[in-house]
Amino acid sequence: MSSPLKALRTLLQVLTATLLLPWSAAAQQQTSSAFIANAFAAVGISVGDPTTNAVTCPQVSLANDSVFGIPDLGTRVREARRFVTTLFEAPASYDGLVPYTESETYAVRNGQALHDDSTFAQDLYAAFLQRPADPGGVAFWAGQVGANGRHAVLAAFGGSTEFSNLVSGLNVLLFRCPVACPGSRTHDANGVCTP
Repeated sequence: MSSPLKALRTLLQVLTATLLLPWSAAAQQQTSSAFIANAFAAVGISVGDPTTNAVTCPQVSLANDSVFGIPDLGTRVREARRFVTTLFEAPASYDGLVPYTESETYAVRNGQALHDDSTFAQDLYAAFLQRPADPGGVAFWAGQVGANGRHAVLAAFGGSTEFSNLVSGLNVLLFRCPVACPGSRTHDANGVCTP
């Protein structure tokens, strides 16, 4: 192979590795608005279903933009930690002004009563790490709740490397609610009103 062709092939390989692969990887990343919706779902709040305990699209948009509209990554991780933690723990409790107090949001899900520590640990996995808990992890964290309390376990999940990496790797998109389509028209897959 001639030297110019070899150089061109090398250049194409480098461009593919640096330009095209990150785009395909980014397309597979979780979006910031999906992170917000999943965190709400972990505490029993659906997005947009008026027949259940639900948040509206503007509430998801506000939460997403408040957490992820921050350019500084460290601050974004701290705000994401505060957002998820205060789905479980009252803000005054999070700020250390009062002892651990369950948030109204989480109390509604649990019928105003604290439930078992294993369910609490599973909910933390779903909200903070956005994945199912493994049985060993549930047993460990349920034991930690019994030994150190819910506030300490919430702080451990929010301060974990896995949580920081998840938030840092999100595909941040400022979320906008779809505009209602006139008449009987509906949205297509891109959120555009159909003709």
